[in-house]
Amino acid sequence: MIKDSIDLYIISLKDFAIQKGQLDQQQVVISFFVSSDDSWICLNQDAVGIIFYQIISLGQNQISLRLACTNTLVNYYNYLLIKNGSILITINYWIGFSIFDITELAKQIDSGQSNIEMTSLLQNWWIDSTYAPYSNALEINQEETFLFVAFRSVGFYIFDIQNPSQPQVVQLIQIQEDIIQIIQSYKNPYVYIQTKKRILVYKKVKANFQNKYPNLFNKHASILSTVIDTSQTKQIKLLPDNSHMIVCCSSYGLNVLKLNLNSILQPLEIVSQINYSNKFDSFLIFSNGQLLILSVQDPNGFYFDIYNLSNLISPQRVDRILLDYKDINSITLSKDETLFIFQSGNNIVFYEVSSIQFKYLNTFNINSSPIVKQSSIVILNGFPYILVLIQEQSITAIQISNFNKPQISSVQESLGAVYGIQGTYQSHFCFIADGQQGISIIDLRELPNIVIMTKISLNGYQVNLSLLQNDNYIISSQQSGGQIQLINIFNINEPYIMSQTQFENESSIATEISQDLNHLLILNSQGIRILPIKTSFLINFEFSLLQNTNSGQQQQTMQSTENLILEVGQNLIVTLTSIYPQKNATITNAYFAQKNKLQTLPSWLSFDNHLNQLQINVTKESLTGLIQNNNTNIQIKFNNVVFVTKVQLTETSFIYQDNNTGSYIITDVQKQRCLFTSKVIALKFFESSMSIQIDKMSGKFVLKNYPGVITLFSKEQDMLQLQGDITYLNQILTQQIQVYFYSNTYTKSKVEIQSTQSLQAQVNRIFSDSIIYIDTLNTIQFSFNTYEYTDFKDLTFQAFEIKGDNLVPVSAQTDQISFFPQQLMFVIKPQISDYSNQFCFIVNTTDSYSWVHDQFCVKANGISMVLFLNWVFKYLGSTLFFLGLLKYWYLLFNLIFAKKNKYKEVQLASGQEFIQKIILVTMKNSINMLILKT
Repeated sequence: MIKDSIDLYIISLKDFAIQKGQLDQQQVVISFFVSSDDSWICLNQDAVGIIFYQIISLGQNQISLRLACTNTLVNYYNYLLIKNGSILITINYWIGFSIFDITELAKQIDSGQSNIEMTSLLQNWWIDSTYAPYSNALEINQEETFLFVAFRSVGFYIFDIQNPSQPQVVQLIQIQEDIIQIIQSYKNPYVYIQTKKRILVYKKVKANFQNKYPNLFNKHASILSTVIDTSQTKQIKLLPDNSHMIVCCSSYGLNVLKLNLNSILQPLEIVSQINYSNKFDSFLIFSNGQLLILSVQDPNGFYFDIYNLSNLISPQRVDRILLDYKDINSITLSKDETLFIFQSGNNIVFYEVSSIQFKYLNTFNINSSPIVKQSSIVILNGFPYILVLIQEQSITAIQISNFNKPQISSVQESLGAVYGIQGTYQSHFCFIADGQQGISIIDLRELPNIVIMTKISLNGYQVNLSLLQNDNYIISSQQSGGQIQLINIFNINEPYIMSQTQFENESSIATEISQDLNHLLILNSQGIRILPIKTSFLINFEFSLLQNTNSGQQQQTMQSTENLILEVGQNLIVTLTSIYPQKNATITNAYFAQKNKLQTLPSWLSFDNHLNQLQINVTKESLTGLIQNNNTNIQIKFNNVVFVTKVQLTETSFIYQDNNTGSYIITDVQKQRCLFTSKVIALKFFESSMSIQIDKMSGKFVLKNYPGVITLFSKEQDMLQLQGDITYLNQILTQQIQVYFYSNTYTKSKVEIQSTQSLQAQVNRIFSDSIIYIDTLNTIQFSFNTYEYTDFKDLTFQAFEIKGDNLVPVSAQTDQISFFPQQLMFVIKPQISDYSNQFCFIVNTTDSYSWVHDQFCVKANGISMVLFLNWVFKYLGSTLFFLGLLKYWYLLFNLIFAKKNKYKEVQLASGQEFIQKIILVTMKNSINMLILKT
């Protein structure tokens, strides 16, 4: 700055020629940078903000600067340009960092405008609003996904900026020095940190997360594209090139879209469009991606258009098949692409496919009532059958060994039957999206019979399935709530949900997975959402071997998990770091998993939850899983350790941010109705149903399936109907039916545990004056309604016996006093030596957020009649027996032999069965028969 103006010089490093420009500005220039193509310059002027100028060369060593764009809310001391110059990242020493989309600036800089839009994605942001970075150090990784930002006297943060408007903390490297600069090597895996005193070198290592499966946790990094209207779209398909997709919708026609994941604002671009004035139904793409079959609804009927996709910019129609049908429910293609089938009402039509020629074969009527409106067809590979899924009606197996004479083999009723897909690697299974019934897995080896071998219960109405990773996983999506689940089917008999996610106010009509398994494409009424599923940032595992040095000290040596073989006597330390994507996630405990059960860690394993370290001491006991056979074959039994991670939940952790979760408890249990016969009591349970309704203004039912019954919801989710066996209805009603309760403050309600009735009062109702019996098992079980809480299962109980000033824990393993927390029950057996002693206990109850405690006392003063008689007969038994025989001999003789004396008179009512237990004191059968006749 010279006087009241700013001089700018461009100096050539070849001939040292100088070009000079001047601005009539008085503010101090803090920093500036020039675009890579030398077309514009950005200056940061103190108390003004950032200003973009177009650079215009005037010749004669003169340049002119034309104002193009300004932002007065941001000052920067350092910057980064990423995504081919379309994204600008700046950092302010005193505030935080900002991210701008300058795509329009780069496009319109030559237009001469002075008000070009610069979209702010993130402005003056820092992880803690009460602090600032107090540093200018800024760097980005080569993939331009992780941002390194220094934090004075703390270290530097690594942020995931795949979604720039919501940065996520990946890791914090602690360095208690002032960081001046961060530089990443583009050739070597090193990051250099320059401080005032030294240069630190950090090596980038690939995180060892022990997860080989896709995940649904990268919700923050997802992008929603609204480039086309998808409100009437039911299907998307990714082409084999993994960068283009086909979308058909009524308002935009046939669309070819290109994935541009470098653009945050426009991840999908329209490559070409073919407009149709008619409604689309569905489409198919051949495996090579060169041929497309499009089903079009015309006022006069349906027809198929065949397109060649070799030129995606201008797809060419190569054929049109006119049909004499009023509607088409579904179309499908065999795996070898030689058989094409579509369904119209009750008619199934077969075509033979050769190259791009379609030859009509036959039409088969399945005689369905009512007429089919929605259906899906699965052509089975390796089996001479097709499965016809008639939505909310049935699953039908049709034998097609002879296309001229198809035959219905079997029919299975189903209230779902929405969509089906045959496994590729597990081709003897067919997976059905079964609506409210979740997912059904059919064993195709049992054909012609339809045998559902496994059912997976899921929330909501399942409409779509995708198989991935050798058919070991399913990604299922539901329409109404938009929930997406990742399901492990490695063991087909015991599938389980691994993770799930949901985007608020978005349905999930269909999903598509890229062939490289990097992204999940979700079609919904709002647009197409792109969710990264490749990286699984959960827990990082580091392995180090504990060894003794020559000086006798112990040191840890980092180990690779590949070919790591341990010997007896060695110690391995596994350090766990929970770094992403949840904040403040802590590993609280570790369990030993054996035979599908969680057990406490054995003696050769120890876990330190403060250091997050698992230590493995290799002993002979730890090698019990190794079985050596003839010194040749060694069978290894894998042992698993399960770690429990506690995650801090926020309002955004819940599916609906403006709703509170609660429970609607229903205590009205219906009675079982039975049919009785005169000889055998036969129970027959009737199919029953019941409806529950809540006020719309109060909340709505959670879209979930309840086991054993058919679950139906009204459109507004204020009415719940359960249909099925009354036994299952009773089980559900005694549990809790989930409801979302609305709140005016939109905050999560805090539930406090309160005691409704004291433990001592309950004891006094069971045992008079709290007196229990000696040498007897005294059972004291408290009511589950002791505490005002939504779910008894969420509570944790601890019991202590008061002995003087000490509290002694009580568990289920002790002999004299046992406590069973799941039943809230004590079992006490006082000894004879405990006569007149008092036992006092304290019970602590917690839900991990709040707690309450209560106590009660009992006194061992009672002597049971059985115990008294045992004492009497032990010391006076023989004498009393002899005297008793002398005194009561006549009565005993008369009771046995006199016919007129009946043992007992019982009036039997009509229709009742009567069983009387009689003890006979003689061995003569004739006398026994006389007594029985009386």
